[in-house]
Amino acid sequence: MTFEFTLFASLPYLAGFLVQQLSGWRSDKTGERRWHAAVPMFLCGLTLLLAVNFWLKHRARVTLFTLVGAFYLRSTLVFGRFQRLF
Repeated sequence: MTFEFTLFASLPYLAGFLVQQLSGWRSDKTGERRWHAAVPMFLCGLTLLLAVNFWLKHRARVTLFTLVGAFYLRSTLVFGRFQRLF
């Protein structure tokens, strides 16, 4: 039972890793770093707003909270790089 909970809790971090890698690769390829920083922050807020609605089923909430984790981890990666500049 504990192993299942561990896998369940790791979903946002796994999704965050995948989003970081894909978004970082695409931002390096296109050079659009501002959009690759702003869009995950906006999507994080939007999915968090949708995830806290009481009318959603449990699977939809799990999916949305996984996306919240993914978008949040992507946006913190961007700010971690900017901190070195100051």
